[in-house]
Amino acid sequence: MKNCYKPGSNRLVWKSALIFVYLIFSTTVYAEREVTIYVADNFPPYSFEAGQVPQGIYVSIINEIFSRIEGYRPKIEAVPTIRAKEYLRTGRGFAMVPAHKSHNDRNIYSDALLTERIITVCTDDVFDENNRQKWPEDYQGLVVGFRRGDDTNFLRAGAQPLAKGVRVTPTDNIVSNMKKLLSGRIDCYITESLSFLFDLQVLSKEGFYNRNLAPPFTKGTDVMVREAHFMFGEDTEEDQELSKRISEIVSEMRSSGLIDDIIASYLRE
Repeated sequence: MKNCYKPGSNRLVWKSALIFVYLIFSTTVYAEREVTIYVADNFPPYSFEAGQVPQGIYVSIINEIFSRIEGYRPKIEAVPTIRAKEYLRTGRGFAMVPAHKSHNDRNIYSDALLTERIITVCTDDVFDENNRQKWPEDYQGLVVGFRRGDDTNFLRAGAQPLAKGVRVTPTDNIVSNMKKLLSGRIDCYITESLSFLFDLQVLSKEGFYNRNLAPPFTKGTDVMVREAHFMFGEDTEEDQELSKRISEIVSEMRSSGLIDDIIASYLRE
C-alpha cells in the first residue's frame, strides 16, 4: 500500500486546528450582546425619527455611552413613551429614555442626564391683562394644545382646575401646535423649552415666520421641571452591572459638560 504521508503534513493539520479553535474562542469572547433601548418617537430635538432612523440628543448620548462599554451594542427603537413603559414592564427591552421618577416609584433609574423644562407658549394677547404665572389656575377659559402621546402628568396634576375651564386639545407634533397658535385655533400650547427653540428653527425654514423679527408668541410660565433618566427593565446580575456602568458614564458626561455640548449641537443651524 502506498504511503501518502508527507513530511510536515501533521504540522499543517495542527496549525489549521489551532487557527480554527482560536477563531471560535475569539468569536465567543468578543461577541457583542445587543440591548434594546427605547426613545420617545416624537420629542425633537431630544429624540425623533428621520427616515425611520432614530435621531436626537438622547440617541447621541446612548451612542456615546456604548462607545465606552465593551461587549455591548445598543439597538435603539423610537416608540411612544407609554408603549416603551409597557415593553419594559413585560420584559421586552433593556431600558428607555427619557423616564421621570415619581413618588413611590420602584423602578430602577440612572443618574439624571439633563433637566427638561415644560412651559406654556401663548399668543401675545393672552398676557395683555394677566401675566399667567400659575398653571393651571391662570389659564382658565383658554384652549391649550399639547403633543399627542406626551407624558401628561401636567394634566393629571391639575385635573380638578382643568375640569373647571381649561380646554386641552392634542396634536400630532409640536410644529402642528405652533401652526395652530399662529392661526388662532388655540391660545397656548404646552411644550419643552428646548423643543420650543428647535421648532422655531423648523417654522422659520418652512417660511411660517421671519426669524429676523420677534416671534408672534411668548413663553409663559413653567408647568413643571423634571429630571430625565434612563429607566431599566431587566434585572439579572449582568443587567445590574450594565445599568451601574451606564449610570457612572452618565454622571461623567454630565459633570464634564459633554451632555451640554451634545444639546448645543442640535440647536445650531
